[in-house]
Amino acid sequence: MKLRFQCIILLTTLYVVFLYSISVAFSLPDESDFHSYWYNHGAEITRFELEQSRYGEIHSGHAILIFVTEPFLPDIHVKSDYESSRKRSIPVLKLNSIKRFNTGIYDYSMMKSIFTPIPTEKQKYIKTLKVSTTRQDWCGQVYLQYNLEGDQYKVKQYSYFEKGGGQVHDYTISAP
Repeated sequence: MKLRFQCIILLTTLYVVFLYSISVAFSLPDESDFHSYWYNHGAEITRFELEQSRYGEIHSGHAILIFVTEPFLPDIHVKSDYESSRKRSIPVLKLNSIKRFNTGIYDYSMMKSIFTPIPTEKQKYIKTLKVSTTRQDWCGQVYLQYNLEGDQYKVKQYSYFEKGGGQVHDYTISAP
């Protein structure tokens, strides 16, 4: 069971690191176009019909993707809420990915937030700094968080379920 959980964490990490950090950092448009589009105090929201596998069957639902820029404090991995902390913040492109579906037994809600720095002249980060994932159903919830520290992701999992980890699990995964 522990090996299966570690494989799930590794696959999720690879997905996040390769698909989000690299594709966002290297596919940015011209800086002036990027700023005029993303720094207009808005967000980009897209809704999709979803077919999600669970309990060996495909279930319909919907997925929502929300992209927005935010000031992010890289030392404590949170959004800068105050004008006084903005001087220490860096700009990130945040993706909130939401999935909702019903299995006929349970209603599921899954959300992932991904915080990827926007390269600027002053800061050259290209790796995703933080990923948090939650899953809720009628029984309980699971929370998983990755934080980039140096060249490694520190991973914490909290779970309502015994087999998922009735206690906190800490892992470290090397970032490519």
